[in-house]
Amino acid sequence: MFEIYTNQKNGEFYFRLKARNGEIVLGSEGYTTKAACKNGIESVQKNAPLDKRYETKEAKNGKFHFNLKSGNGQVIGSSQMYASLSGLKNGIESVKRNAQGRVVDVTKGTRIEVLKKTTPPPQTKEDVELLEEEYGDYCGKSTIWGAREVLWETTKQLRHFLSTSKGYIKKQICSLLSFLTSNKPTDE
Repeated sequence: MFEIYTNQKNGEFYFRLKARNGEIVLGSEGYTTKAACKNGIESVQKNAPLDKRYETKEAKNGKFHFNLKSGNGQVIGSSQMYASLSGLKNGIESVKRNAQGRVVDVTKGTRIEVLKKTTPPPQTKEDVELLEEEYGDYCGKSTIWGAREVLWETTKQLRHFLSTSKGYIKKQICSLLSFLTSNKPTDE
């Protein structure tokens, strides 16, 4: 899944490609417009299947990383650092597997609208199973499943925030999570 987001300091648009486990496997440089950022995503989707588009490097500290390049040689995405060559190869394979995923815009005020436009309902049993594997048993079974995806993604982010919070904030997040998980949408 691709996420489009903005950097609050410079206002530029970025994308990150996430694996099914939520790990970021590829990140972009900044774009001045959202349209340019979306073009970058399209370039990743076009070039990711091609082995010759990956440039692997070893850093001075002995770790490895890769860049995905477009046909004209420009870097369109960069990986994290990997401790081993096998980790780097797994990272490249993950980009290849996940590059055809949907695009979610998490810039302020646009997420639900973009999900409705870019995330069609599942068409096959395999589509539903993939969604359930990624988002849980309730995703993919309703005409409003895009809204459910937002709910479950929000819940996942709240759980992460909860693990790093203390005091009053932690109590409020617990209450919200309890409400979200006890009010699961149904297929009515």
